[in-house]
Amino acid sequence: MKRRHLIILCLSLILLLMNTSCFRKEEKRIEAQWENTLLLPGCAGMPENIGLAGAYSGIVEGKLLVLGGANFPDKYPWEGGIKTWWATLYSYDLDTEEWTVYDDFLDRPLAYGVSISLPEGLLCIGGCDHARCSDKVFLIKKEIDSFVIDSVSYPSLPVPLANAAGAICDNCIYIAGGQESMVNERSTHHFYMLDLHHKEQGWQVMPGWDGPSLSYAVGVAQRGRFYLFSGRSYAPDELMTEYTEGYVFEPGTGKWNKMTGSFPVMAGTAIPYGEDKIFQRILHIVDDALLLDDLLTHLFCVKEIVLDIISLTVFGCKIGFVIHLVDGKITVFHKIYPEERCDVKIQRIFFHLIREFLHKVCDLFLIFIRKAYRKNICLNSSISNITIFFFHILQIICHIL
Repeated sequence: MKRRHLIILCLSLILLLMNTSCFRKEEKRIEAQWENTLLLPGCAGMPENIGLAGAYSGIVEGKLLVLGGANFPDKYPWEGGIKTWWATLYSYDLDTEEWTVYDDFLDRPLAYGVSISLPEGLLCIGGCDHARCSDKVFLIKKEIDSFVIDSVSYPSLPVPLANAAGAICDNCIYIAGGQESMVNERSTHHFYMLDLHHKEQGWQVMPGWDGPSLSYAVGVAQRGRFYLFSGRSYAPDELMTEYTEGYVFEPGTGKWNKMTGSFPVMAGTAIPYGEDKIFQRILHIVDDALLLDDLLTHLFCVKEIVLDIISLTVFGCKIGFVIHLVDGKITVFHKIYPEERCDVKIQRIFFHLIREFLHKVCDLFLIFIRKAYRKNICLNSSISNITIFFFHILQIICHIL
C-alpha cells in the first residue's frame, strides 16, 4: 500500500510539473543536432588527445581555434592523476576539415581564461597555470598562413584572474568574478569593463551584483545586457557553496537585477540565440524563465554528457558525485576532496551505498524517459521541468542521507 501511495505521489508531481503543455497550441520548436565526430588531434607530449578543459576557443577567419587548456593525461583525478596545463594551439579549417597543430604556441601553459571572438582575432583574457593566475590579455590573429600573438594592443586586467565569466556586449567586454591566486584560492566579486572604442582607458571597475562572490560562473550577452548565471563561492576558511541564481546587468543604468528561476549551469557555456534567447550548456534555453526544446533529442543524440554534479558534506568529509551519461548508460563517479579528513572505512562504505543508490534511481529515470518516448507521450518543453525536478530530488535525498 505504501509503495502504491509513493508511486501515485511521484506521478502526481510529474503531471503537475508538466502543466498543460500537452493541451497548448504547438509552439515553434528549435532543433539542434549534436555530434562528437570532430576530435582534437594529438600534440607533443600527448600523442592521443584525451580532450581539454578550460581551453580558449573561437572562430578566426574560417578557422576554429582551440588554445591551451588542462587535463589529466595519465589517470583520472579520482584515480590519483596529476593535472597538466598545455600551451598548444589547434587550428581546424572549416572548409578543408583539416587540423593544424602548433606545439608550444604560448610562452607558458594557460587555461581557465575568457575567450572573446573579435573581427581581428581571438582575444584571450586572464587564465592560470598550476602555480599562478594571469592578468595578461592577448590577441591570436591570422598572419599569412599561420597565427601570431599580439600581446601589446590590449590592456592587462587590473588583477590576475582565472575561472572568471565574460562576454562582449555592444563593443564592451565584461569580465565577472573569478579568482586571483592559485594559493589560498578565493572567489571574487570583481566586475570589469573594457570599451573597445577606448582601449586607452583600460579596464573600468563596474558595480558588482547583489549576491555572493563567484567563480566558475557562466557569462553571456543578449539584447544589450550582460547575464551572469550559477557559479560557486569559496575561500580558504569556508566550505565551497554552489549557486543556481541568475543576474542581469543593464549597461544603460549601470544596475544589476536578480532573475527568477534556477540555472544550474556552473562552469558551463552559454551563447545568445536569435533576438531574445540564450542557450546554456546543452540542455537549457533561457529567457528570464527556463525553457527547453525536447530533452530526448539531446539525450539520445549526444554520445557523452555530464548530466549533473551533486556535492555534499558527510562525516566531516566534502565529496562530489558526477552523474555521467555515456552511450545511453548512467555512470556515477565520486571524488573525495583531499583537504578533508574523515574515517576512510566509513567513507568507503557510504560512497558505495550512495553510488549504488544513484545508479538505481538514474536507471529508473531513463526507463521512464525511454517508455515515454516509445509511446509518444506529449512531454515537449515540460520535460525540462521534469529533469530539473528529478535532479533536485536527488540532491535533497543526498543531503538527507
